[in-house]
Amino acid sequence: MKKNFNLKNIIVTKKYKLNLLKKFLSNIKENEFKVNKSIKNIPWKFLKIKKFKFYFIYFNDEIIGNMTILDNLFNRHLYFLYINKDYRNKGIGNFLIKTKFIRGKKLKTVHVLKSLNKTLKFYKKFSFIKSKQNESKNVLKWITKCTKYDKNTFKDKHLIIKDFEAN
Repeated sequence: MKKNFNLKNIIVTKKYKLNLLKKFLSNIKENEFKVNKSIKNIPWKFLKIKKFKFYFIYFNDEIIGNMTILDNLFNRHLYFLYINKDYRNKGIGNFLIKTKFIRGKKLKTVHVLKSLNKTLKFYKKFSFIKSKQNESKNVLKWITKCTKYDKNTFKDKHLIIKDFEAN
């Protein structure tokens, strides 16, 4: 990690340079994120689609993280959140969740790999709960949409939710 890191010195923007994005992707080492290393895969294949909001986190002119949000009619889905390992536990994720994701009254959803216990704890700090997959009509709509896209979505992932309105 850079010795001069300070949360105040990060820049969060929707702008990116392809060469810097490719360098960022090449630095992803964890097996859980290997599918995300290719510019041809999710979430990067959606870079030009408006309902996906990409936030790039820069420090010292280098991309050190990304948050990708899918805005739907009835929910906001955190599609991708990754911070370079050298910059974790510095408040970046907290800052992004508070300023970019938890806004409005829509249902918030995140899929978390069942193997990522630390990640589940992270979201619980923001009052996310593990879904029973029946909390509201909007939760059911989201589950239907996800399983149409990939019938195995919840085989290895938890659905965690916030701000659902039970009906």
